[in-house]
Amino acid sequence: MRHVATLRRLVIGLTMGYLAAVAVAMMMRINPWWNRFFSPAVYVTITAPSMVVALLCLMVFGLSEFGVYMSVAIVIFPFVVVSLDEGVKALDPKLTEMSRIYGFGASDRIRHLALPEMAPYMFSAFRNVHALGWKIVVIAELFSQQIGIGAEYKRAYGYFELEQLIVWTFFFIVMITTVEYVILRPIERRVFRWRAPSRRRNRQERIAVTAS
Repeated sequence: MRHVATLRRLVIGLTMGYLAAVAVAMMMRINPWWNRFFSPAVYVTITAPSMVVALLCLMVFGLSEFGVYMSVAIVIFPFVVVSLDEGVKALDPKLTEMSRIYGFGASDRIRHLALPEMAPYMFSAFRNVHALGWKIVVIAELFSQQIGIGAEYKRAYGYFELEQLIVWTFFFIVMITTVEYVILRPIERRVFRWRAPSRRRNRQERIAVTAS
């Protein structure tokens, strides 16, 4: 149950921060006013020490579950915004113009053009903030919760139980690795399976050129 509590807090915090970052990145790209409005907040948050931001969130939002959620969400928010902003800038304007000429609706442009082009940046951003999110949720639990991996770290440190610290550290690493190789990579292969024919074709072309 202790690791389940930590996992729940991580998932909720990551979801809140990631979705908010996606919305802000889109707004910053669409309207220059939103770009000027959010840029200082993104810059200040991303340059501030993550632990300090997490502790400030706990002080503002309280030593509660919601405080932990907000700690994770606010810390990861600027990193996702920066990554997705680069992805939005990389969108091919010619494809966007073509979609308008052929009468694509907004949902079709997002589904068939924007999301496939931004997918590498979205996966990269999630990988970065997933690892960061684990660290922040443990720090937040360390200072505010009685149940969770962070609370177990605090208890083991208080009683100087080195074995418990090693066990929970090992569990921490296993959880991160499991999410990466069991969940994230299979989803990534499924999302990018449309690239497989082009990769095979390019490989065949290289082989043909080498043989000639």
